[in-house]
Amino acid sequence: MTKAKKKTQEQIDSEPVIRQTTRTLYIVRGHPGSGKSSVGILLAPGACYAADDWFNIQAHHNGTTYAEMWDANLLDEAHRWCRDRVEQAMVCGMPRIAVTNVFRKRAEIGIYRAIAEDRGYRVSVIRCENDFENVHGVPSKRVASIKATMEDA
Repeated sequence: MTKAKKKTQEQIDSEPVIRQTTRTLYIVRGHPGSGKSSVGILLAPGACYAADDWFNIQAHHNGTTYAEMWDANLLDEAHRWCRDRVEQAMVCGMPRIAVTNVFRKRAEIGIYRAIAEDRGYRVSVIRCENDFENVHGVPSKRVASIKATMEDA
């Protein structure tokens, strides 16, 4: 049996170092109740964002519930808030970020792809198709409509 030679500090210092340098934005999409939030939290704990979060925060501040706070007329503001949170996480250098919205249309994904590209993040799109409990109370007819109209990424 041969003895392994002990490396000098100079040899150790000159060896290439393998590091995880790829920053990733996970775009997690799917109908209400498909498990988007659960997947996003597993992929990017501490850096998982959704437009629904805005409604939850507003409900908390106003002493109401998500269902009472939700209003289609406020969706643009909720999505703008979500995009701002994702971009801020990128500015802070978070290695893994997840955004968990329905993303029915390719164009909705494209907005996040552009932000990621500008900030040097790679993008991974994940589509959830499970049927878990719909925690936001979206009517089943609406969920079925969303499922039927999801565009391919």
